[in-house]
Amino acid sequence: MTRRRLPLLVAAAAALPFLPALLNGFTDWDDTVFILKNPPLARFDLGWMFTTTFGGHYHPLTWLSLALDRALWGPLPLGFHLTSVLLHAAAAALFFLIAKRLLGEEPVWPAVFAALLFAVHPLRVESVAWAIERRDVLSGFFYLLTVLLWLDGKTRPALAAYLASLLSKGTGVTLPIGLALLDGAVLGRALDRKWLEKLAPFAALALAFGGLGLWAQRVNGAALTLSQFPASARAAIASYGLWFYPLKTLWPAGLIPLYPLPANPAVDDWPFWLCAAGAVAAVWGLALYGRRAPKVTAALAFYAATVAPVLGVFRFGPQLVADRYSYLSCLPFALLGGAALKKALADEKRRQAALAFAGAVTLVLAGLTFRQSAFWRSGESLWTRELDIRSDVALAQHNLADALMARGLFEAAEHRERAALAVDPRYVHSLNGLGLALASQGKFEAAVPEYQAAIAEWPQYWEAYANLGMALARLRRYDESFKAFSKALELNPARAELHGNYALALLSSGRRDAGLNELKVALTLNPYQPQLQRIYAMVSAPRRR
Repeated sequence: MTRRRLPLLVAAAAALPFLPALLNGFTDWDDTVFILKNPPLARFDLGWMFTTTFGGHYHPLTWLSLALDRALWGPLPLGFHLTSVLLHAAAAALFFLIAKRLLGEEPVWPAVFAALLFAVHPLRVESVAWAIERRDVLSGFFYLLTVLLWLDGKTRPALAAYLASLLSKGTGVTLPIGLALLDGAVLGRALDRKWLEKLAPFAALALAFGGLGLWAQRVNGAALTLSQFPASARAAIASYGLWFYPLKTLWPAGLIPLYPLPANPAVDDWPFWLCAAGAVAAVWGLALYGRRAPKVTAALAFYAATVAPVLGVFRFGPQLVADRYSYLSCLPFALLGGAALKKALADEKRRQAALAFAGAVTLVLAGLTFRQSAFWRSGESLWTRELDIRSDVALAQHNLADALMARGLFEAAEHRERAALAVDPRYVHSLNGLGLALASQGKFEAAVPEYQAAIAEWPQYWEAYANLGMALARLRRYDESFKAFSKALELNPARAELHGNYALALLSSGRRDAGLNELKVALTLNPYQPQLQRIYAMVSAPRRR
């Protein structure tokens, strides 16, 4: 075996534990909305891809890669998952090359071990097996390419790769800090004026995309203000997250898709106060003794800087922490593992035992990843996994109900929505979901108050207005139905299926012309609706006399 083949072998080894992901479908958690029911993606709308902040992110290269998969594979999930696995495998090969630069060419096993510690760890599963998280593996590939090119002194290609990483996902905004730590503390390069001039364009890109990311979250309503989520709560969850990822790296048990945010997190609550105290102690210890192990200190500082943007200081989303946030931030832990193996291999007496231990650790992690990948097979398997570990998560109960609804198991979905409301009686998505489950069983009278309760909790909930309009139309309460649809359209006028459902309600009430007008709007917004096309052709056909 030649050394030239090692990157390919590392890539193959990185891909193997993710083979179950190739059999996975799309989940009902963002995949459906962002991939399957996303007209601009289906029609390969480049203008939309490079201007939209849909979902609270600006990542045009991610949209482009998903659109290419959509064009090549259609709605078949296999192609999307295959692309993600291959990108992750390529990222593993790049990280192997980086590890060789940092750990030394000989022996090569520490670099192999570091690359596989990163690549086959079960914390990577969410990023690789969740189709919409293409942004993680795509941005991660370009991020690692940036580092490799930087180490080789190829500044301009590195800057282009960094731009591609940020256009795929903005979580790499702290890379300039990482490059400073890498050059100064690990490689011992002089951080002089010439070096600062070389780094300046990277810092400028980081600042620009950092600001763009915050703006995208704000305009999409995902960012919470200090009045909604105070600074003390942000400090609490940030201190918790700071410890979560290294601990889960060491002991990756109980990984789930959603770690729910407590209702009122505070620094003086358990376990937040312990995490905060531990963080203070760690900083104090590094300040006192960090110079004795500068490379370890640099690795920990790299981790802290990389994970900082997703610790919750800038608050958005329902999660306390998330496995996907470890994709870049835990890279230094893999390097530390490789460095530990290199040190052990220097001792003749411990060499065989060290290699055997490293191999065993890699195999165990790969096995856990193989198992974890299968949990993402479908929305039903994913949320069943969550509820097997934590049954007190309303969102998980609701998402499982959605998966059951998709299979036509309406009574089971109703049971799950009621379980969610037992956890949180004001959870608006389950109030709306319970209405849908009841309506799907023909219980329209029972569904109406559930939709109304959801609207009372969230007056801007356009979906609840739309569902209320449909239920009222089935009850032939057309005037009330049209008012509900009008409110839904006021809140979300560009939703094609909303215009389509309103059209059906108008047609069922005998208002042919108004119904045809709404059908035209629906088909203009999204021409790919064969059922509405057939209805439009049938209703607009000349009447026989």
